[in-house]
Amino acid sequence: MRTLIRDARLVVTMDDARRRIPGGYVMVDGETITAVGAGEPPASLDAARTIDARGKVVIPGLVNTHHHLPQTLTRNIPRVQEAPLFRWLLTIGAVLWFPLIQPVLEVILRDGYIQSVKGALILAVQLLSSAYLLKSAGFLAIWFLFLWLVLRWDTQRKVTRLLTRWRSLSDAHDATMNTSAAALRWVDELLDPIRTAREREESLVKRADEARKLLATTAAA
Repeated sequence: MRTLIRDARLVVTMDDARRRIPGGYVMVDGETITAVGAGEPPASLDAARTIDARGKVVIPGLVNTHHHLPQTLTRNIPRVQEAPLFRWLLTIGAVLWFPLIQPVLEVILRDGYIQSVKGALILAVQLLSSAYLLKSAGFLAIWFLFLWLVLRWDTQRKVTRLLTRWRSLSDAHDATMNTSAAALRWVDELLDPIRTAREREESLVKRADEARKLLATTAAA
C-alpha cells in the first residue's frame, strides 16, 4: 500500500548532507521510501493513505535500536512518568515528613520513648510548641523557596532551548518555522472572533439601512 506523509513540521533525512526539510513530505510504497521532498507533493504521487504530519518531525527509515526499557520501571512508560508522585513527595510529603513523621519516628526508634501515654503526651506537646512550629515553618519556607528557584530555572531553560530551536529552524520560505510569524498568526487567531462580530454588525447595519430606504420609498409612494 502506498502511503503519503505530508505537511510535516520537519523531515530529517539523515542523508550525507544532513538535510532538514521544513514542511516536507515522505512517500512510502510498501516497505520502501520512494520519495522525499518539500512543499506540496506532486500530483503524480498517488497514495491509498495520507497521513497529516503537521506539527510533527518525520525521520524516514528510522529504526529504534537503542532503548532503556528494562533498566527502570518508569522510563518509556508515559503514564508512570507523568504521574504526580514525585510532585506530591516534594510538596505535601515534605509538609508531613519534616515537622511530623520524622520526629515521631525518631522518638519511636529511640529507647521506646513513646510506649507510655506520658511519653505520647510529651511528644505531642513538643510537636505543637511554638519554638518547634517556628523552626518547622522556617525550614519549609526555605525548602519551598528552593523548589521555586529550581522550577523557575528549569522553565527558563526549556523556554530558551525552545526559542533557540525555533530560530535555528526559521526559514524565509516557511512561515511556520518563524517565531515572529507564529506570534502574528496567534494574534490573528485571537482577533478572529472580533472580526466576525464586526462583520456581523456591519451586515446588520447594512440591512437596517436597506429596510429604512425601502420604508421611505413606500411612504413616498
